[in-house]
Amino acid sequence: MNCPQPVPPTFFPACPFAPLPASVAGIKGNGPGWGKARFEEDSPEAPDPGRHRQVVSAHGAQSGHYPGILEKYAAVLGYLSHLLAGEKTECSAVTTRLLEEGVPIKELYTDLFKRSMYRVGELWESGRISVATEHLATAVTEGLMARLYPVLFSEKRNGKKAVVSCSANEYHQLGARMVADIFEMNGWDGLFLGANTPSEDLLRLIHETNPIVVGLSVSIYPNMPVLQRIVEMIRAEFHDVEILAGGQAFLWGGVDFCKKIPRVSHIPSLGELDHMLGNG
Repeated sequence: MNCPQPVPPTFFPACPFAPLPASVAGIKGNGPGWGKARFEEDSPEAPDPGRHRQVVSAHGAQSGHYPGILEKYAAVLGYLSHLLAGEKTECSAVTTRLLEEGVPIKELYTDLFKRSMYRVGELWESGRISVATEHLATAVTEGLMARLYPVLFSEKRNGKKAVVSCSANEYHQLGARMVADIFEMNGWDGLFLGANTPSEDLLRLIHETNPIVVGLSVSIYPNMPVLQRIVEMIRAEFHDVEILAGGQAFLWGGVDFCKKIPRVSHIPSLGELDHMLGNG
């Protein structure tokens, strides 16, 4: 197995499949919830979030898109400050603490990773942070997700397979990777293809792997026509495969298109996908 380039040992081992700490490795998401895990910013247990505190404060709990998230989980505000500053060690400490307190991995994905990255996107769109900072936050988040893989992949398999990909010209892959991981958490084999997958190559892989579901992600609305074309191509060649489409681009349109094509569904959130798989 080829491991990615080494990163500082205070963050992750060089290989993301190295063991988690013994106190965390046995947790698979059946804990009591967030419990007493709180990281209030003025708590002596919370490290100084650093130079991005002012940006986070200005765009924190006042966000109208995700009301209540910072009030419900006080960990998010401190974590987001560390994330924007690229403080990998501190972000890792927050996630490890939450896991040790019994927070399910699924909640880390939906209520910490996803919500924080949505806030990062808002800050970038408003010009408060640079593209470089957004890329840094994405890389840190992907590293944190990789550290959870030994636990995630230990779930019992159900023999079902899903292919998850970004459409051609779509370079924002984090959401699609989270989708593939949600499949894994529910016992599926989630085959994640990454960003900017050429349509013909995607069709070829679907033929080779014969998945039950194909998940497609699009984050930038101008890429919606590309996603729609690949949906039509998949449906024309593979009549029985279920197609799930999602991503931030659907906030501006595209849901009606999904309703027009048989066995194509728009999935608006990780939580809804998890609920669907849990009842499937």
